[in-house]
Amino acid sequence: MNDFKPIAIGQGKAAISGTRHNFLITFHRHLARIKPNRGQKRGYSGALGHLAGFPVHGNGDGRHGLNVAGQGRKGKPARLAGFGLSVLAQSFLESRKESVVTPPLIAVLNGPNLNMLGVREPEKYGTATLDDVEALCAEVADGLGLAIDFRQTNSEGELVTWVQECRGRAAGIIMNPAGYTTTSIAVMDALLAVGVPVIEVHITNIHRREEFRHHSFISKAATGVICGLGVEGYALAIRAMAGLIAQDEEA
Repeated sequence: MNDFKPIAIGQGKAAISGTRHNFLITFHRHLARIKPNRGQKRGYSGALGHLAGFPVHGNGDGRHGLNVAGQGRKGKPARLAGFGLSVLAQSFLESRKESVVTPPLIAVLNGPNLNMLGVREPEKYGTATLDDVEALCAEVADGLGLAIDFRQTNSEGELVTWVQECRGRAAGIIMNPAGYTTTSIAVMDALLAVGVPVIEVHITNIHRREEFRHHSFISKAATGVICGLGVEGYALAIRAMAGLIAQDEEA
């Protein structure tokens, strides 16, 4: 069996020598081209049909060389060994593994003072902390095959930026805007711009509280609103979002 040295796919070109065969390997992105060096025109025709199970193009007769298509990434090692040619490229082999499906991402965004949950007016907001809410959201999302990005900020500008970053990244947004509910046209405009479903969540029933809390700019951008059910409203919102995403995928 020939013993060829390892090469890096990112090298661009490498001359490989073995006991029986000399080859010139060139790489262009995910395509490897294998040709015999000068003076090595025979001895591998017909033996080139097996290259780690990857598609082969070219007749290997010393004139046309051989192309090997794969999903290798720059810098990953490849090894040439064995009779004729057998390409054991780790990066190529990785690409042959069963594809991993990335779960849809839900952004769970929380506005000002929600970092004080558990200590702030527990008679209204309960004793659950923001960490408890995050754990609840993660558990429910995982059971539905979803991923979450859970964040909290006391800054309106940061909240706007996070919403904007959801465009093309998140499948939906669940937001408890807290104090920005009644004041933030900027957050409303950002939500309208991203083009994903939005569910507005409030721990308390804002319509049973002070009159100034009854109006929500965020509701104008929301697909739906859940309020007054405590932190369980987050779990309900994630379940509802899962349904909205499923409808989107079927459409």
